[in-house]
Amino acid sequence: MIDSDVFDFVERCRKHTATGALLSDLLETVRNLGFEHLILSGVPLGGQKLAPMVELNGWPAGWFERYVEAEHAAVDGVCIYSAKTLKPFLWSEVPAKWSDTEGSRRVAGEATEFGIWSGFAVPMLSVHHWQSVLSFASSAKSCILSPRHQVQ
Repeated sequence: MIDSDVFDFVERCRKHTATGALLSDLLETVRNLGFEHLILSGVPLGGQKLAPMVELNGWPAGWFERYVEAEHAAVDGVCIYSAKTLKPFLWSEVPAKWSDTEGSRRVAGEATEFGIWSGFAVPMLSVHHWQSVLSFASSAKSCILSPRHQVQ
């Protein structure tokens, strides 16, 4: 992805009037970086449910339903770490304290059944939720993003 792709996407955002079109455009834009799926959501805290916090859902069919039904957000290292930082991170960079638990490993293992192997998360403050995260997922076993791409 080059800078003009980012600026072009931002410019197109002004024209989107529905979330479906925005989601499709964003997925097409990040596909150049190797991401096939994404989700934009508030980060659930203290027993909050994930489903009502989701703004854009571009997860594979079936994965979101399983994730919500099993209440994976409570044990998913990526989700937990997203509540603790505002710095974008590769999923593989989640500290072991949260990524190396039985629950977090189970979530990561189940995700592979849906073609999700790696990813990149962009935590952010939100006007709707205490904190939100835009999380991109890839079928590649490992994401490799340059520092420049990580801040774009």
